[in-house]
Amino acid sequence: MTDIAQSNAVRPTQRPHCYICGATDKLEDDHIPPKGFFPPDKRDSLLTAPLCHRCHSPLKKTDEAMRVWVATASATSSKAGRWIFDNKVIGSTLKRSPKLRKIIIEKHLHEVVVQIPTGPMAKSLITMPQGRVIPFIRRLTKGFLYTYYPDYDYFQDNFNVVYRLPNTEVVNTVLRLARSLRRGPSDNEVFRIWHGITADTRNSGA
Repeated sequence: MTDIAQSNAVRPTQRPHCYICGATDKLEDDHIPPKGFFPPDKRDSLLTAPLCHRCHSPLKKTDEAMRVWVATASATSSKAGRWIFDNKVIGSTLKRSPKLRKIIIEKHLHEVVVQIPTGPMAKSLITMPQGRVIPFIRRLTKGFLYTYYPDYDYFQDNFNVVYRLPNTEVVNTVLRLARSLRRGPSDNEVFRIWHGITADTRNSGA
């Protein structure tokens, strides 16, 4: 899956179609976010969008790497994140893939000092290459657009992924979205999204 292939994609006139390339054959349900990000008791009513085999196959390694990264970050603050970290990261992925474990330890595992109320504390931090994160975020965005905005043609759009620190502007924007936009799904205690398309132009949104 490349940016060039995505930019040349044309949305078919009928659904279902692959939400990434537009193909209409050999489709399978793709969970967005991936099913492996959820503990077994949190997998009811997961979002899915159709994906062709050609687009699905290259995503598996990225999904696995992203699960390691996300679960590591959430293991201390989320019961679901702890389960994924213990059972899917330590108990499965890293045990099954010594190569990935070695790459993480040698290239992406760092010790940082963070300031907490009682003073400085050493903390382990795993970084993730943008080459994995950005395509993953683009894919989720397209899956959400396919699911929630079926009339919106995003196939010729350019998706730029920008990380923003949670400053006052970002926090206030999220709070406004939380109050004013449809949200979904929020009852599984694993993830929550706020989204909307502008009512007048229909060509931008959050």
